[in-house]
Amino acid sequence: MKDQVYEFYLVIPLGLEGVALSELQSWVQLDSKAITRSKGGISLLAPLEVGLSLNLVLKVPTRILLRLKKFKCTDFEKLYQKLKKIPWGDYATKGEVQWKISSKTSRLFHKRRLLEVCNKAYTKYRIGQPPRTTQGSEPQAFHVQFYDDICTLSVDTSGEHLFKRGYKTFSTKAPLRENLAAGLLLFSINELPLSPSDLTLIDPLVGSGTFLTEAAGLYKPTNAFRTFSFMHFRLLEKLQLKVLPPTVNKTTFKNFFGFDNSEEAIKACTENIKNFGGSDIQISHRDLLSPPSDTQGLAPSIVITNPPYGERLSKIPSNLLMTSIAEQYHPQAIGLLLPSNTQVKPPSEYKKKSELKIKNGSIDVTFHLFVEKSSF
Repeated sequence: MKDQVYEFYLVIPLGLEGVALSELQSWVQLDSKAITRSKGGISLLAPLEVGLSLNLVLKVPTRILLRLKKFKCTDFEKLYQKLKKIPWGDYATKGEVQWKISSKTSRLFHKRRLLEVCNKAYTKYRIGQPPRTTQGSEPQAFHVQFYDDICTLSVDTSGEHLFKRGYKTFSTKAPLRENLAAGLLLFSINELPLSPSDLTLIDPLVGSGTFLTEAAGLYKPTNAFRTFSFMHFRLLEKLQLKVLPPTVNKTTFKNFFGFDNSEEAIKACTENIKNFGGSDIQISHRDLLSPPSDTQGLAPSIVITNPPYGERLSKIPSNLLMTSIAEQYHPQAIGLLLPSNTQVKPPSEYKKKSELKIKNGSIDVTFHLFVEKSSF
């Protein structure tokens, strides 16, 4: 049983599938045939402890599901018979469950009726398998997905969304989700020929510090800050398995600097960094249009930032933003996350390297990566 291979599904933000695949392959060595990339996700076959351990280290996925059963089903009685045989107690230790139900192009589409069948089957199972009592654990989520009359049953191994790292207790207006920030950082690292360990990372509009903390923790496990639902799985006890974070021999940026002209942002960022334990991250109060007193110690560098959108962006036009960054920091590369309808023209000494289109909440945004012509 310990050598059995399980199917996992990594839920990935749209647009970051390629970055997530690269991240996955840097942490675990799996046969390429065991990994399938699709829109919004990645499927993989792996030993149970390996798949579960990905929760501890991957920074781009939103959550990780463990597939339990997949079968064709067009009537509620068959669904009930299939579900009541699932060993629910291997996953729902406490007994409380939460159903995530979806149906598309299937004969079984009435969500209330599907919920009734799921609860009936689960209750029937629990008659002979009473739950344990685990203080403080959240209800275990199960996903029941119908597509073209195929039912896919999965258990959520993550619990809270994986972008909730556990250390960020202070926020600012329009914050960027941590997994999006990590994805853009990894995208930048993959696109540039320079090693990140040779570069200083600068965020001149640091906000709550998401880019800096994510960069500092790219190759570190996050289980020191939070728990995951798989930690309550009884199945691990049955198989006598321990889930440990994998390790990777990679280093992140040389230095980390953040600037902002908002006292609120500086306070939030400072507290988040303190919670994270990022003693090597330096934060200063400074307006983007006011040059730092010393830029020599920051070179060579890369600037990555998420400027405010909408009316607040009009206060610093994108072209002025680019010019100010280039003149003040002289970075080897500049990464800007802007609404997709925003035009940006780099200064003459820079050229467009690449771009990546994603969604930040409900907003279509594009990450523009520019490089200094003389450096590349």
